Amino acid sequence: AKKTFVVNWCMLNICNYKCSYCPEYLHSGSTGWPNLDEVEQFCTNVIEHHGDKNIYFDLTGGEVTFWKEFPDLVMFLKSFDNVFVGAISNGSNSLEWWDKIKEHLDHACLSFQPEFAKRKHYIDLTKLINNHMRTHVNLMMHPDYFDLCLNVVEELVTDVPNISVALQPLLVGFKDELYKYTDKQLEIID
Repeated sequence: AKKTFVVNWCMLNICNYKCSYCPEYLHSGSTGWPNLDEVEQFCTNVIEHHGDKNIYFDLTGGEVTFWKEFPDLVMFLKSFDNVFVGAISNGSNSLEWWDKIKEHLDHACLSFQPEFAKRKHYIDLTKLINNHMRTHVNLMMHPDYFDLCLNVVEELVTDVPNISVALQPLLVGFKDELYKYTDKQLEIID
């Protein structure tokens, strides 16, 4: 089997959500939007340097799917035989947007952010894309929204085949202290 070189790239810090548990540096907008030509040149350099391997670009942000040139970048990357592309996303972009790009992404890691995510949209999105790409769902298990997250998990596991799901405990300030969970909540997360 051919070796794989992974590029996990936080491309921007512009996000349509401002989750209470997310540090400001991940959604402040201070990076601005990437320049497509510069991004393509960087990717070309990586591809040329690691041409003997499969290359997996795992692209994230803030919310990378709202960068208007993201689909152009995906199409550019998919023009190479040894390149695979994934997106880490909160899944909030429109179903129409996802429908257009679903044939071109190899993987989506969707984060269910319970403070902002629309449950029906999120379930509909996973149903739309799960047969076109590997689909993984991380549920941000905020103690105040725990039951909502469990309901979403139940619906995903029941109604959406071929996905993986993880219950993600939250850390205060993304550091080393867990949010205050009950013993029962911690048991469920485990």
